[in-house]
Amino acid sequence: MITMADQGCVSLYADKMVYCWNTYFKRNIGSVNDRVYLLTLAVNEVHIRCGVPRITFSDLGNKSPTTIGTFDRTAWHMKLNYAVIGGYVDENGFMLMAEAIYHEARHAEQHWLIACLASSAIISMAASLDPQLMQRREELTKNIGVIPKNITSRAWGEAVRFNPSLELREKIKKWYESAYTHRFDYRRALADIDSNIANNNPFLNDLREQAYRSYKSSAHEADAFDVQGLVHNKLYHMLMPRGPSPISFGGNYPPGDLIVF
Repeated sequence: MITMADQGCVSLYADKMVYCWNTYFKRNIGSVNDRVYLLTLAVNEVHIRCGVPRITFSDLGNKSPTTIGTFDRTAWHMKLNYAVIGGYVDENGFMLMAEAIYHEARHAEQHWLIACLASSAIISMAASLDPQLMQRREELTKNIGVIPKNITSRAWGEAVRFNPSLELREKIKKWYESAYTHRFDYRRALADIDSNIANNNPFLNDLREQAYRSYKSSAHEADAFDVQGLVHNKLYHMLMPRGPSPISFGGNYPPGDLIVF
């Protein structure tokens, strides 16, 4: 099955981003709505290729001026930073923007695949009276219940023919565990760390770095950063083919607002 990690999807998205760059961003023209339209169209085309239900988009607003976007699984909705998108960005800034948007779009795909695999498991356990399987079925039903009903209903319809590779199946299980059952609450961790400011804690930066490592190493985030890196490598050679570049994961945009649970 096709996923956003496949080179064909990465290339499709990169081609669309180059078009966005040449059409509007390179010459610093076009309204914010024009730019957002092309960016979201690219996301939708990749999602269509991968079978991910269409997500909706809106303006993030000024709450997080350095955050490019967030994805909310409970609303199946992505918010984008229109202020950044509508302003001037150079090649590096544009690549960071494109990477971050793909990162968020990958989260949507993760939750879609989780819903499909969970629905398949629920169906397979439907007739069982084993207490452990019944408890597992209830847990899965409750956890994916945070996703909108129209999305879970579609996942239920896909469940009978959902047949990912063994490798992808194991990845989806790990995403489920890290996003639903053992989620690291990065925002809460940062808030707790910042509460130490009044105590003049000299290790605040170390604590923030530890929190970031924990956040980035969780299975669903690590995967989203991996596919983001694929986009970076592809776009770099298309926009700035002057030599090798170290993979960038967000640049000056701080982590923590990349996904909303």
